[in-house]
Amino acid sequence: MKFNVGQIVYILSKKEAKVFPALVVEEICRKTVEEEITSHILRLPNKEKSEVNIDDIDAEIFTSLKKTESKMKQSADEQIADILSTAQKMEAIFNDDTKNIKKVDDDQVKIDLGNGMTANLDPESLEG
Repeated sequence: MKFNVGQIVYILSKKEAKVFPALVVEEICRKTVEEEITSHILRLPNKEKSEVNIDDIDAEIFTSLKKTESKMKQSADEQIADILSTAQKMEAIFNDDTKNIKKVDDDQVKIDLGNGMTANLDPESLEG
């Protein structure tokens, strides 16, 4: 990714849900016969104003808060989907307990009472 000296970038930590701004203070270009390598030095927002090579940071770097927000929302959506998927897979543990219950719609369930008799039940009516 290309950065300009003097540009503010945003560091999205991989370890915890935090975002830190950093200032690009130096661009280092190294040219060899085989390749050209460009790296950047960032100034961190701590008291010491530490400077680190961007390649040494175990985090994602973004050039705008909007791009950072988008990535955070995407990650949150993926995490929520994983949590819900796990919960749905765990439902199988109740298969024997619910074999006589058939869901009619989101508001009612149909319960097999045996001998060909069924009952419609509104689960919300059970809440006290």
